[in-house]
Amino acid sequence: MSAPLVLVVRETPSLADSVQLLLETVGFHVAAYDSVSRAFARLREPGADSVLATVVACNRPVCDSLRNYPDGLPPAVVPLPLIVVGRSVAVPARVWPSNVRFVALPLQTKEFLAMLDRLAARAGPSGSPHAALAAP
Repeated sequence: MSAPLVLVVRETPSLADSVQLLLETVGFHVAAYDSVSRAFARLREPGADSVLATVVACNRPVCDSLRNYPDGLPPAVVPLPLIVVGRSVAVPARVWPSNVRFVALPLQTKEFLAMLDRLAARAGPSGSPHAALAAP
């Protein structure tokens, strides 16, 4: 079995570099993109690998990558777990779908990796990575 694939969106490049290095160090396969839409475009490629989650690294008050999320995305990718790592992401009058979670800075590495480990453990045929976000 190959390492789980995590898509990293580089909203704040320095933070994204740190997140990517952390994920690769513990054994995740990472592909980095400059927007959520470009990351999700990978899912539509023929023979695309299964994706465990998308991590948006955003250390700004407003995250441009998520301004219109999930509008305009193919229905098949909308339930994919999306984890936002950053200071505090605000989009006015926004109610986030249940597949979106926020991880504040400073990054609590153990908790962040535990979240991804839960996703990986449940991503097989017996479970859904989306449901794993709700697990304790």
